[in-house]
Amino acid sequence: MYVIPAAINRPVKFINQAYIRIGSYTRLLKEFPEKESKIWNRKDIIRFELQLAKENIDADSIVSLLDTQTYFDLLKLPYPSNRQGVIDKFISENLIIKKTSKYSITNLGAILFAKNLEEFPDLKRKAIRVIVYKHNNKIETVREQIGGKGYVSGYQGLIDWVNSQLPANEEIGKAFRDDKRMYPEIAVRELLANAIIHQDFEEKGFPMVEIFSDRIEITNPGIPLI
Repeated sequence: MYVIPAAINRPVKFINQAYIRIGSYTRLLKEFPEKESKIWNRKDIIRFELQLAKENIDADSIVSLLDTQTYFDLLKLPYPSNRQGVIDKFISENLIIKKTSKYSITNLGAILFAKNLEEFPDLKRKAIRVIVYKHNNKIETVREQIGGKGYVSGYQGLIDWVNSQLPANEEIGKAFRDDKRMYPEIAVRELLANAIIHQDFEEKGFPMVEIFSDRIEITNPGIPLI
């Protein structure tokens, strides 16, 4: 069986010939120039999150590639007793879709719950990149970390790692010493969440966290939709 993709900005051709369905008949597209012009003028209406990150895989691959456990844990839902229950829930959330007997993972499913973004070539440059510099400029890098997980699966680990790299002051209390980070965790958490969500997902480029001795800079690619 051949699956013919929907025409988005140009006609789909078979052996250099484009066809179109007219009623119950398949006709040559060139015989209907007004319909052909509509195809060429049609804008790409498939939103980024519903585009497919990986196609034609089975249910075992879904569970292997996506962190399904985290989804149910965060929503405080019991994990389904069988794999089909997991698949059905992910389909209902547009994280995966079913085509014939196979499944496809959407960009939404992959960018949020990927166990390893390297498995999704079109999305791996959307991983969060954190760079720590020695001073207040970019001349000397101390360390660099690129997140490998989806945004939801790896978010808490990202927050913990960024906080561990921030400059800290030691405060001495009545009985104990305590390290106070330069920036409150709640502020870092909010800024990172906004940078991730409000980036231009059509632009290639990492969301960046750059930590200097006197500041932290958080940037994302493209121009925000808002």
